Amino acid sequence: MEKAQGVFDLRYIFSFVDWLKDSGKSHFEVCDYSTNSGFINLNYPEEFKVGEIGFHYDLLSKLNELFPSCMASVYLPVQIENHILNRWKVYRSNVPYTINENGKFEFKAFSFFPLAFYLQLATVFIEKWGFIKDSSEWNSFKEFYEDYKYAQGSIIILGLSTPRQKSYLVEHLGKTYSRGELMDFVDRLFDQYKHTHIAIELFRNIFACFGQDIECVGNMAFDNYMESRNTVVAWNRAIVEHLMSKFHFSLCFSNKIANIILK
Repeated sequence: MEKAQGVFDLRYIFSFVDWLKDSGKSHFEVCDYSTNSGFINLNYPEEFKVGEIGFHYDLLSKLNELFPSCMASVYLPVQIENHILNRWKVYRSNVPYTINENGKFEFKAFSFFPLAFYLQLATVFIEKWGFIKDSSEWNSFKEFYEDYKYAQGSIIILGLSTPRQKSYLVEHLGKTYSRGELMDFVDRLFDQYKHTHIAIELFRNIFACFGQDIECVGNMAFDNYMESRNTVVAWNRAIVEHLMSKFHFSLCFSNKIANIILK
């Protein structure tokens, strides 16, 4: 699946339904129809060969490198027997792990915010290839991805170039920073807009979705709030206006996204 160092095939992102524990839905379905806008663990598939763990972790790490505001590191239990041969194989895979109190493996993995991830990915696609059709026709991110996949010849290969979101964070936080430092930065941004009475958890979700565009969305929300004195109306209108302006999404699809973010 991997074509060259620093490059990976995006089919991987959208194919592993096992990533969502106890769910038969794909990420697209969760993103499109769920009212939960929080982070979801990217689980290791239950039936997994030890020798493949390093490859799986490497791909997740690359996603984290590309989209840092949408990802968070976690340790997750895996269904691999704890014996000396497997411990040796895990050691050779270079995947960080611990042994929990029940004597089971827990591997380092990542959780992600599906809606934020798709919006950040859409930003990269548009910046890389421009608009390929009238995006007002898109009613889901699945349609968005399928159209770009078709335009690029059935497989999309995304290189580890630096998206604007990552450049924005490097500019403000430096090349290396912890998850805690990222959250502190977001909280400082929140101080600029707390007078709109937006909950900090929702503001963090909005930042994860729009990254470097947070000030554009936030300033519109502030102006809207000064007019309406209604927090939900102000931020909903700002998000919808931004989605329609930046992505050319339809009013219906933009409202759907805004409603999920602000749940």
